[in-house]
Amino acid sequence: MVDCGERQAIGDVLLTGATGYLGMHMLNELLTNYEGRIFCPLRAKIGEDAMHRLKTMFYYYFGKTPAFERIDSRVTAFAAEVTQPDALDGLSGQFMVVNCVANVKHFSAGNDIEMVNIESVRHLITYCLRTGSRLIHISTTSIAGLSVDGVPGPDVKLSEQTLWLGQNIDENKYVYSKFKAEELVLDAIAHHGLNAKSPISSTA
Repeated sequence: MVDCGERQAIGDVLLTGATGYLGMHMLNELLTNYEGRIFCPLRAKIGEDAMHRLKTMFYYYFGKTPAFERIDSRVTAFAAEVTQPDALDGLSGQFMVVNCVANVKHFSAGNDIEMVNIESVRHLITYCLRTGSRLIHISTTSIAGLSVDGVPGPDVKLSEQTLWLGQNIDENKYVYSKFKAEELVLDAIAHHGLNAKSPISSTA
């Protein structure tokens, strides 16, 4: 059974992770097929202009296309670290927040994976609840984890209506972090009224 909802207008978009592979393709799609403003918080780099960085990355991926020519009139890029709770405090209005930010490393001695993949989602949820914005959180098939000793079995199928299958998620930091982020989103939908979707991507 698939849960269906009403189609909602896109409006202005807050796109996180815009300089990554998935984020760049999402930005190109928005510039090509939709109207409205697009706001892109980028991790700050010393001495680098956020808009220049975004345009350089876009040109690298797609060249000087009609979408590239629309960037200056449609896109606002600004320095912000979405792993920090106050990153979006200066941004007002309601948005469709599309979260493409992800640390795709599978192992790390520090907490950088958890900070990007879990804490940024926690802060985006708080932002959406505070402003009445909607959240599209890009998940990954990696949340299926590992089957250990036949659990989950080969007949168990991952879908966007399932999360916990009895899978092993503790052996890989990336898998664990994406699972916990998905859990945060679903909990906010169920218990706090968050307007959100969490589609699965094989590239995130």
